[in-house]
Amino acid sequence: MRLITLLTYILMYQFVGCQTQTTPEAKSERTESAYIVGNQIPFDGCEESVRLETSASATPIRYKPTSASLPILQKALGNDNQGEKSVTIRFRETGNQVELLCGWGAKPKVGEIEILELTAR
Repeated sequence: MRLITLLTYILMYQFVGCQTQTTPEAKSERTESAYIVGNQIPFDGCEESVRLETSASATPIRYKPTSASLPILQKALGNDNQGEKSVTIRFRETGNQVELLCGWGAKPKVGEIEILELTAR
């Protein structure tokens, strides 16, 4: 009887021990040419975001900065917080999809990034 009980505990331990949880994996650091866009909600645009520079035929790739790295973007925009600026950005994708608040209640899902550094081009 003890042998059966022992084997049961071993099997349960192995079963529970083999369970894994998957979480979004943060990607490695990247440096790209991009445009940073200020808060354009008052003009039916979107809140602060980053748009990677792509070819004319490709759909632009937009990202929303994390709340912790948003001040970096706002500082780079300076007094023109509702404008757009050409920059070189060093960032890391968080692996999360978040809502980007836009005018007329639109909330497209975009990738979230942690901005590490912005330099003017």
